[in-house]
Amino acid sequence: MLQRFAPCFEQMEPEELAFLWPRLRHLVGDPPECPTGRELFDRCVREDVSHATVVLSIARETGDMASAVATRLVGRPMRRPAGAPVPARRGGGAPRGPRPSVPKTDPRIIVHVQPNPKRPGAAAHARYEAYEVGISVSEAMRRGVTVADVKYDLSRGYIRLEDK
Repeated sequence: MLQRFAPCFEQMEPEELAFLWPRLRHLVGDPPECPTGRELFDRCVREDVSHATVVLSIARETGDMASAVATRLVGRPMRRPAGAPVPARRGGGAPRGPRPSVPKTDPRIIVHVQPNPKRPGAAAHARYEAYEVGISVSEAMRRGVTVADVKYDLSRGYIRLEDK
């Protein structure tokens, strides 16, 4: 374990150590009582227990104490507090919906095509250009669009279909 993590252990409150200790004692020996933060760090170094192993020992835990210990060990909040807003997804994009069934010989007609939302230069961008209002899904596939493209674009609302 790197020495730079020593302060993380040394600054732990007694209740944080009491929470962490039962999850680590099988890795660092089994003394009867909870050691101090520095003693726990030294045991981890002596037994070659990595910082990642210590963090992962509480990764599946929930609750305020688990969050406090994880924050102390990593140096930044590891869990979003209850009621905190969910951050926006990377890349934006439309919200996802269920992916519909699309057979390769789908006769439905494309009735709406949103302006191309794909990254210019990407293969998906070029395939998206094959969509046109008024052609069937089968025709779009003959032009290079894949079943996965159609399912994805339908689920995001980029295109809409109607029965023939």
